[in-house]
Amino acid sequence: MRKRMPEEVHRLISRSDSPSKRIYEAVKLIPYGQVATYAQIAEMAGDRKMARAVGNALHRNPDPDNIPCYRVVNSKGELAGKFAFGGAAKQGEMLMAEGIEVVDGRVDLDKYQMRRKPAVIDGMASFFFVILCGLILTGCSAGKQDQASGTGVYFDTVVDIRIYDDNAEELLKGCFDICEKMEKTLSAHDEESELYKLDHRSSRSVEVSDDLAECISEGLYYSEVSEGAFDITVLPLKDLWDFGSDDPSVPAKEDIDAALKKVDFRRVHVSGNTISFDDPGTRIDLGGIAKGYISAKLREYLKDNGCTSALINLGGNVSALGKKPDGSKWVVGIQEPFADRGTVYDTLDIDDKCVVSSGTYERYFTEDGKEYHHILDTKTGYPADTGVQQASVTGKDDILCDALSTICVILGKEEADSLIKKEGWDVHVIYITDEEHPR
Repeated sequence: MRKRMPEEVHRLISRSDSPSKRIYEAVKLIPYGQVATYAQIAEMAGDRKMARAVGNALHRNPDPDNIPCYRVVNSKGELAGKFAFGGAAKQGEMLMAEGIEVVDGRVDLDKYQMRRKPAVIDGMASFFFVILCGLILTGCSAGKQDQASGTGVYFDTVVDIRIYDDNAEELLKGCFDICEKMEKTLSAHDEESELYKLDHRSSRSVEVSDDLAECISEGLYYSEVSEGAFDITVLPLKDLWDFGSDDPSVPAKEDIDAALKKVDFRRVHVSGNTISFDDPGTRIDLGGIAKGYISAKLREYLKDNGCTSALINLGGNVSALGKKPDGSKWVVGIQEPFADRGTVYDTLDIDDKCVVSSGTYERYFTEDGKEYHHILDTKTGYPADTGVQQASVTGKDDILCDALSTICVILGKEEADSLIKKEGWDVHVIYITDEEHPR
């Protein structure tokens, strides 16, 4: 008989300060001998959307020794992943999949060793699935450099960082300190975050931190150059569609029209650290640019501290610092739309660059025989309809690639390529279209 979660675990999780932290703690604190389903974890954490974020978490081999861990299995008892602690994998590895059971056990790597694959990034900003090729070093030393890796949950997604440096452990801690700070700065839905408080302001002008002012400024730039295709004031429309709910539906036309009246980036102004609004109903969402901003900050921090080799994964944004420790390039695979997670459509060899994908296939629902995806066109108020299923952007500028991946889906291939040429952006874009990839 399946045992229930211990009451003390439930109490601890319910005190956590955000849904993502509650999910993370729920998984970490399942005692040995206990079994919990994905649905139970979601119920305990009080947020099914966050449970799905963890449910689409990072997959990787842990230390090659038989480390005590949670065994993650599907309904057939097949191993879907491992949540390991101790050994060389000092941070532990979080591996879950939606609809699975979390079971205590020990890993039999001879039986369950995963094949080495390229990193696979999907087009969903909040959820991701990555298997890192050449990065699965099974605890081996990378030359004379130390290795440190860690997984955490920030800004509603699973973040994985792997660093190769003589000071790797300290640098890893510094990276997660930055992630925690950014979550408290850039989240639109965390009531304790600076952005949330800005969106629920009581005055026309508000003094904000350097990071928030800078990120909003970047967002306004891409809103302007894309002529509103990318618009950081999309939050009223995004909340109306609510793709993260258990039962999303098409909003009424009059509600969409009312939300669109609140969407206009030109009503937001930045002067130094002062943000001013022309309309009290304007609310900002930085989800289309925040991960790019954060990964840029992480790479800057690592470079400033002398690190030359690292890989950062922020919910679908893969950012490489330098090359792998052996001098070869990182191999990144592009997720095939509407295929099983981890199915590679194409691969890229990168060094000192990032790859960011946005796609229509990850969050969508069907109503009256028609599919509605989560990438919204702020001119119509409905999902973008350009025939682009996914756009994967590669370049050296994390913020540009993050914003541009969304812009490419909304504008479509022809208009997006014209904008890239006009602005002289040094990027490479892989488009997957309805014509090239029919359903």
